[in-house]
Amino acid sequence: MRCVRMMIPVLAIALTASVAHADDVVTLKTGEALHGTVVNQADGVVTFKHPVLGQLKIKSDQVATVMTAEQIAAKEAAAAQAKAQEEAAAKLKAEKAGFFPGWDSQLEAGFSGAEGNTEELNLYLRFATKHETDDTRTKIHARYFLSTQNGDRNESEAQAGITKDWFINDSPWFIFADATGDYDEFESWEYRAAGHVGLGYQLVRNEKFDWSVRGGIGAIKEFNSPNDDVRPEALAGTDLSWKINDRQTLNFSNYIYPDLDETGEFRNVTTADWAIKIDNVDNLSLKFGLANEYESNAPSDTDKNDLKYFGALVWGF
Repeated sequence: MRCVRMMIPVLAIALTASVAHADDVVTLKTGEALHGTVVNQADGVVTFKHPVLGQLKIKSDQVATVMTAEQIAAKEAAAAQAKAQEEAAAKLKAEKAGFFPGWDSQLEAGFSGAEGNTEELNLYLRFATKHETDDTRTKIHARYFLSTQNGDRNESEAQAGITKDWFINDSPWFIFADATGDYDEFESWEYRAAGHVGLGYQLVRNEKFDWSVRGGIGAIKEFNSPNDDVRPEALAGTDLSWKINDRQTLNFSNYIYPDLDETGEFRNVTTADWAIKIDNVDNLSLKFGLANEYESNAPSDTDKNDLKYFGALVWGF
C-alpha cells in the first residue's frame, strides 16, 4: 500500500485542471477538495477514484471530511429549505410592517388641467385593498372625483364600499354581503347608502381569468333627497378580470339593481379599466378606465347617465 503524503501539491494541480463533476467529495486538511468516487474507507485509508488521477489511496489522518453524493444532496436540500424559510419569514415580516399588512393594496391618482379661455382642473383619487384566506375574501375601496371650471366646482363625488365573501367548503358557491356609501354634490340626493346580501358563483378562476357572478337582495336610502324612503332592491351582476400577460390586466364589472317598490325602475353600474405595468419600475402601473351609473328614475332635469373616465398612476403595495 502506497500513501500519498508527497502527492498533495500534485493533487491540488489536478483538482484545478479537472472540470468534471463527480458524486463524492473528499476534503483534505490542507483545504483541497477532491471530486470523484469513494471506493472504500478501511484500515486508516480512504480509497478514492479521481476522474483525472485515477485511483488514489489517502491516509485518513490527511482527510478532513468525506461526503457521499447522498450526503451532499441532503445538505443542499436542507440549505435550500432553510433559505426558503428565511425568505418566507422575511416576506411575512415585511407584510406585517406595511400599511394594511397582509393585504394586496393599491393607490391611484390622476389629474388633468387646462388654461386659456377656460380654466379646468380634474382630479381622481382611489384606494383599493383586498385580502383572501381559505374561508373568506374581502375587498374595500374608496374613490373621489373632482372637476372645476374657472374655479367653480361642477363635479364633486366620493364613494366608499366593502364586499365580503364567505366560501362554501370547496365548492364554487359563496355567500356575500356588501355595503356602499356615496356623496355627490350635484345629484338630486346628497348622500346615499346601500347594502345587499346574496349568493355568488365562481365561474372561472385560473392564472389568466377570474370570473364570478352574484345575485341578492338589499335596500338603498338617499339623504337630502326628494325621495328619502328606504327602498328595497335586488342585485344581479358579474365581475371579470383578465390577465392578458405579465404586464397588462383588464377588469370589467356590471351590476343591475332593480327597484322592488317601483316595477320597471332600476339603476345599472358599470366599471371597466385597463392597467399596464411600467417597465423597470416596481409596483407602478398606468390605468385607464371608466365608470358609469344609469338611473332610470332620475329627475327630468338631470342626466340618467353619470359617466366618468380617467387615467391614473397606480402604486401597488
